[in-house]
Amino acid sequence: MARLLIYFYLLFTISSCSFLNHEKSEKQTQKAKLHLKLGTAHYSNQKYHRALKEFMTANELDPDNPLILTNLGIAYFALDRLPIGEKMIRRALEIEPSYTDARVNLAKVQIEMGLVELAIKNLKICEEDLTYSDTDNIHYHYGLALFKLKDFVGAEEKFKLTLEKHPKHCFAMLYYGRSLFERKLYRTASESLDEAIGLCEGQRLDDAHFYSALSHYKINNIHTSSARLKELLELYPNTAYATDAKKILRLLK
Repeated sequence: MARLLIYFYLLFTISSCSFLNHEKSEKQTQKAKLHLKLGTAHYSNQKYHRALKEFMTANELDPDNPLILTNLGIAYFALDRLPIGEKMIRRALEIEPSYTDARVNLAKVQIEMGLVELAIKNLKICEEDLTYSDTDNIHYHYGLALFKLKDFVGAEEKFKLTLEKHPKHCFAMLYYGRSLFERKLYRTASESLDEAIGLCEGQRLDDAHFYSALSHYKINNIHTSSARLKELLELYPNTAYATDAKKILRLLK
């Protein structure tokens, strides 16, 4: 009888512990979601250090959540901590290999790390996911990878696909214009780069002004070329293109 009582006591204790652990796990999951939400808000406001802190807390509470791991990786990427960012997103894909958003972000990090071939391999896998709706994101990063490899024809096609779905995509328009410039299609390049100047105004990108100026110079639009270079130096006095811009301006006088 005593043994039977002990058995039931142990069974009750184990069941209670299991229930408490489940309850604790549920609370941790909910807390992790809250920190994930806070981190996402901080990231949207470009408060990347705060976002990272929230994502790290969420990850501690729910370490095998692919969404949290991916956001953690993106936050590290935003803070230029690329290797650890890549590691976090790869971990997310180990848990959920079909997570296409994570794979696109992995490719994005790998492009910045110079791992362009790996990025293309991942983007090809992304293209095979016919349920994924954000295809312009895939095309843009694929185009960027091809641009880095100096495959300007392939890059142009990918950026064109991006712009068909998202005509006001600042970076796609910029690199579409630059791809055309590299292919010596200067008139079309000048039109795209002029449009990129307007689209990218909030991004403060000096590339659009500089390559627009070069494109106009190539088609003998000297006045427009000069105006673009002057705008470049006025808006971006510390631009890496400053020396070249000043040299070209002296030639145009």
